[in-house]
Amino acid sequence: MRTHTLGLPRSGVLLSIALAAPIAALAFMSQPVRATASFSVGDVFVGIGDGKVGHFSNTGTLLDTLDSTHAGSESAGMCFDQAGNLYAAFFEADTLSKFGPDGTLLVAGFGSGYGANPESCSFNSTNQLYVGQAGGTHKILKFDASGNPLASYTPTSVDLGTDWIDLAADECSMVYAGEGATIRRFNVCTNAAGPDFATGLPAPCFAVRTRLNGEVMVACASGVRRLSSTGMVLQTYLDSSLNPQPSKLFALNLDPDGTTFWTADLNSGDVYRVNISTGAQVTHFKPAITRSVAGLAIFGEQRVATPPSEPASPAAPVTASSPPVLYLLVVAAGAAILFLALFLRRRRRRVSTDST
Repeated sequence: MRTHTLGLPRSGVLLSIALAAPIAALAFMSQPVRATASFSVGDVFVGIGDGKVGHFSNTGTLLDTLDSTHAGSESAGMCFDQAGNLYAAFFEADTLSKFGPDGTLLVAGFGSGYGANPESCSFNSTNQLYVGQAGGTHKILKFDASGNPLASYTPTSVDLGTDWIDLAADECSMVYAGEGATIRRFNVCTNAAGPDFATGLPAPCFAVRTRLNGEVMVACASGVRRLSSTGMVLQTYLDSSLNPQPSKLFALNLDPDGTTFWTADLNSGDVYRVNISTGAQVTHFKPAITRSVAGLAIFGEQRVATPPSEPASPAAPVTASSPPVLYLLVVAAGAAILFLALFLRRRRRRVSTDST
């Protein structure tokens, strides 16, 4: 009797591959992958410190954590370009970072030539970025969409200079607050100082935002003020009206709905949403922070110099919960190999029988 001896039978090798391939694919698919969440109108972005920004729903559910890689730096003011990219200032790192509309870090260090402590930013309608600085020269810096320097301006600098800035609808007048009792103006078209916008506010005052009707909202430590287009106080939202009561209101931004604003306590990190007309608290949540909340942004927020951000639909991110397409393909390939292995084994037995 004569039989074929092929060492380790080919059918056995193929059978082993067929069984091992799906197991290997499953192990690969189970590896942790950074899950990202695409930005949606109304989402809230909170500077939670240590170079990170928390991405929350407008009810306070954490959707994602954006990491600039600037560990140890306070996360300050933020703004969006028209493509929906987020730009966040990092105080001690002396730079801004750019994140895509799916939360991916695109540029860790955007722009150059910073003096010290960039804290806020504002875009014009041609996607040129202005940055205000709390330290160093206190200059307002201007960059193109790629981060190349275009200009710098030297407004009147008192207290912390151009700490918080916001560009008006004419795209020339820049209002800015330096954490004092005055909101000032500077014309970036003529490179000249303008008259003070508002004086006698309860210092210190921080983030400023201009409404579509020309009114200005400013976060002062003891409460938010709503100012007329001529700088007169129209309404006060005292810290004592919020629950829990904050110790130092700092960040502020306007919701896309045009009827509410958001503010946050620098020290505790509590985030509040408030009705502009009634002063009633609408929402409150408290994110986990590592230092303080020095910046707050809302996707689709009202910015008078630019249209709301409307990003193109990003490609679906690969996440741990995505359909395991690769696994299914490998299983199918394994099944094909298994069929071939069984076929070869059956053929081998037939050859052995015929040789008997």
